[in-house]
Amino acid sequence: MTDTDTMKAQILRTWTEVDALEAEWKQLVSRSQEPSVFLTFEFIQAWRRVNGDTTEPFVICVSAPDGTLRGIAPLYISKIRLVGFLDLTVLRFIADANSGAEYPDWIVDNEFEDTVTDEIGSALRSQASNWDIIWLPKVTAWNGARDRIARSADSNGLGIRERDCKFSCVALPEDMEEFEQCFSAKRRQQLRRNTRKVFREDGVEFEQCVDTAELPQYLDALMDLHQIRWKAVGMDGAFKRRPLMAAFYREFAPVALANDWLGLFAVKDGGEFKAVQFGYKYNGAFLQLQEGFDPDYLKGGAGN
Repeated sequence: MTDTDTMKAQILRTWTEVDALEAEWKQLVSRSQEPSVFLTFEFIQAWRRVNGDTTEPFVICVSAPDGTLRGIAPLYISKIRLVGFLDLTVLRFIADANSGAEYPDWIVDNEFEDTVTDEIGSALRSQASNWDIIWLPKVTAWNGARDRIARSADSNGLGIRERDCKFSCVALPEDMEEFEQCFSAKRRQQLRRNTRKVFREDGVEFEQCVDTAELPQYLDALMDLHQIRWKAVGMDGAFKRRPLMAAFYREFAPVALANDWLGLFAVKDGGEFKAVQFGYKYNGAFLQLQEGFDPDYLKGGAGN
């Protein structure tokens, strides 16, 4: 009898059960086809700490006969009200709100993808009385997530409605000189001119946050400059509108830094922050999440 013959799905409905998966969860992410920082145990636990235990997990785990974890559908239950009176129970990806998370997916052991995705779909079908809809925005096709999730649904008679969403990426070459060749001659000249304008004065520096003790000042600057930027066009920035998101960034940034996942950069003039960019370095990519810059500084050049 092979591993694929007797896969078994279990649904975890308490955070205590989820906590017990920590070591196996981390190993499974590393064995998955497209490891994502947004699916790591650390990211999900930081989101939970910020939101408290008010969220109810609905985590589907698929295991081999020997108990080895082969797949996870990291979901939670949410209640929503539509058009003022229709109450729905919705399954959503854990950490999908107020975190900046993108690219949700099933976490699946590469060697058992077809079997695991089918077991996840079967578990969802068997528990259909516990939910009304599954809402999974920002699922991508390029990393196989769309096909994995659609296969789970199709093989178990679960209907899907979807709409296209555009994602963007830039392939980063080895050095800045090669990167500049991606642009037109006019754009290269503009980029070089703006760079010279920003850094021609004494005391202007480009820095990266590498010390946990520096994190509070970097994050304060990011959020303050982000608000200044949007206030200049008559709007509140994301951190002002979403206090839980600001709290999450402060919660997860030290964890990301400790794991060498954090990409937090700043332009300073005389020690004063003028522009800050926040992102994650993970699985060969830089994931750009938020930035803030002083729109009045050098006519916005530092923000570019």
